[in-house]
Amino acid sequence: MHGDAGCFHCSAALPEGGVIDHLIPISRGGVSTVANMRVVCVPCNASKKDQLMDEWNPLSRLAAPCCQGVPTEVAALALPSQSVQQRSG
Repeated sequence: MHGDAGCFHCSAALPEGGVIDHLIPISRGGVSTVANMRVVCVPCNASKKDQLMDEWNPLSRLAAPCCQGVPTEVAALALPSQSVQQRSG
């Protein structure tokens, strides 16, 4: 599920391995399957909380140290619209 790709949401390096994010949160009916879990940085995980990908505003996490320098257009447009299949490589 995780290689050296970095955070699923912002591509930040994950020197300590990151944390697991459920694309569909457990609290919203998601399950712990490979298709629903991604490795992310702590700031992105804390920012997303229990939101679905289309509800989450990735701009809210741009102040996090890992995400500084992420182009606004990438954060605003690319990240929330990318599906599991597009990102799972």
